Amino acid sequence: MKQNVGPVDAAIRVMVGFVLIILAAWYNSAPLPALGLALLGLFVVGTALNRSCPLYIPFHIDTRPKGAAK
Repeated sequence: MKQNVGPVDAAIRVMVGFVLIILAAWYNSAPLPALGLALLGLFVVGTALNRSCPLYIPFHIDTRPKGAAK
């Protein structure tokens, strides 16, 4: 998959993903919302580590710096 996530975008995604995972652990009394938050957090962290976001593809969004290798 083509990389389309820049370093600043990836750092923000990692932070947001970890916040979502922590919220999921905090709301363990409501299993279904906690599971949703955990899965969303894992997706966000995964896209940051993979540097590719499938939601960016249809909109032709690329947050990498100009001149980054394709």
